[in-house]
Amino acid sequence: MLGIRKLTTVLAAVAPSAYALANVATVKTLAVSGGHTYSYTIAPSSYGRATYLLLHGFPSSSYDWRHTIRALTAESFGVVAPDLLGYGASSKPTAVEEYSQEKISGHVVEILQHEGISGVVGVGHDWYVFRHKTFLATPYSPVGPSPINLTAINTQTRSAFGHPIYGYWGFFNETDAASVMDKHHESFTSLLYPGDAAIWKTDVCPVGSLRKWLDADKKSSKPGYITDGEWSTHDSIMLGGGYTGPLNWYRAAMAGLNRSPTLNTARQSINKRVIFISGADDAVGRPELAEQTANTGRKSGLLPDVETFVVPNAGHWLQIEQSFRVSTILKSLDG
Repeated sequence: MLGIRKLTTVLAAVAPSAYALANVATVKTLAVSGGHTYSYTIAPSSYGRATYLLLHGFPSSSYDWRHTIRALTAESFGVVAPDLLGYGASSKPTAVEEYSQEKISGHVVEILQHEGISGVVGVGHDWYVFRHKTFLATPYSPVGPSPINLTAINTQTRSAFGHPIYGYWGFFNETDAASVMDKHHESFTSLLYPGDAAIWKTDVCPVGSLRKWLDADKKSSKPGYITDGEWSTHDSIMLGGGYTGPLNWYRAAMAGLNRSPTLNTARQSINKRVIFISGADDAVGRPELAEQTANTGRKSGLLPDVETFVVPNAGHWLQIEQSFRVSTILKSLDG
């Protein structure tokens, strides 16, 4: 694990002035297959710089990349950051079947083709729908023949870490989960973006703990890395669209819609430099799991050139919590 020492070396190469705002990004919409419409933020590259495809996770939108977009465009890198299906200003179908990773990755390809972009540096946070070069919080896993085995994952991680990592998934699959989140949005958001990331170990990860928190309408302290204005913007985005679409990403995975009984694992290898970036304090996307995945990938040939970074003083939302550090790592991937 390269961790803090390597990260410090990378950071020393870039000055904080990289955060000067470059007002070159615009928001566009595109009708894609399936009758859906996507909204996406785009900025062209210049001087031969790379274009970064930024794919957000749950429950957010392209707004999660605001600091990253500012940092990249300030140095002439291009960006494409869509509101993925179910989020922001993009379509929000209610049918779970629309949320397979195969369909959504096809939509993203359509956006890139429409913009005439043939190559990108793929960056995914939390979820991923591409074989990225960079994975934030959740490392790469090839498509398998079977649905995700939550029981096995939670049993293994409870034994390893003292708490399961996916205990909240069961609640996400309950029929009233979206309405409960809508009703207790402030409670839910305060828990997802807490002042103390350690709270996830007791109130998100264990089975039944998230529902218990919401039913009690509990609130955590707000973090210092989100301003009141940013908090309000996030609220308006999520309350405007609701949680049915976002939860369908999980329901599709649990229903086996992302499995492929015939896809050869060898075809899913990434024969390019791959980066896993983990927050040191992330209870779900634990750095140990990223390192284990990297070691396994090197041995199997699935990830022959994979590197891991651990960002200190960061939980799950590391591109917001430690935006300068993360953006600096991303910029080092050009070339």
